[in-house]
Amino acid sequence: MRNLEWNLDDALQARFQEGYEDGRAQERESVAIKLIRMGLNFGDIQKATDLPIQRLEELATDNPK
Repeated sequence: MRNLEWNLDDALQARFQEGYEDGRAQERESVAIKLIRMGLNFGDIQKATDLPIQRLEELATDNPK
């Protein structure tokens, strides 16, 4: 069986990276919600946030004007 060595620095870096990416995704969704409420069309919002149209539709349904 292969022996795996646990490296604290690598584990902390991976945890930081995951948190950073989660935070960025939440920020993009927050911006998308604001743009949806402003009445922008999904095509323009998708270009600005890089979120899929399907996710924008979900956000619009969950966060009505």
